[in-house]
Amino acid sequence: MATIRDATPADAGAIAAVQVASWRAAYRGLLPDEVLAGLSVPGLTQMWTGRFAASPPRSSVVVACAGEAIVGFASGGPPESPDDRADPNLADVYTLYLDPAHWDRGIGAQLHDAVLARLAGHGFTHAGLWVLAGNERALRFYLRNGWTDTGRDPGSTGARRGWSCTSGGCSGTWMPAEALGGRWNLHERHSREHRS
Repeated sequence: MATIRDATPADAGAIAAVQVASWRAAYRGLLPDEVLAGLSVPGLTQMWTGRFAASPPRSSVVVACAGEAIVGFASGGPPESPDDRADPNLADVYTLYLDPAHWDRGIGAQLHDAVLARLAGHGFTHAGLWVLAGNERALRFYLRNGWTDTGRDPGSTGARRGWSCTSGGCSGTWMPAEALGGRWNLHERHSREHRS
């Protein structure tokens, strides 16, 4: 198991490194090799630094640490989809990534529970998230953690999205279609009621 804590701006570089390692392992065969090869720790560090600087209200980022090293992270907050923002009780789980060397140790579940608890603390009562089509590992993880299929698909928005949850907040990360080659099918898979 790992220690879970709230992330700080100083964690941006470590979060970026985990994201690159996780994407390259989890999305191999699902995203073009050139997209995965083009991932940049410095570029994502800059993105995360910007996210911390412009953190929207009612949002959270948590990290999992093995000793002093960050081995995973999760984030969530208000929905990124304009269609979902009408419901003030709905949150999105934007990200949940773990260094592949730490998969299958229960740390993903720790991050999942921690980000949902933070979102519940922000007053959200339900949430959604999106999963890249074909990411069977993630689909199994979310099913084990109580998510249910909504059948929702982002359609032609060109975004990456996937599952839904309630009373604590679970939803997904959006990514421009250009970053995915403009042709990747995503499907919102699950909805989950948060129970205290």
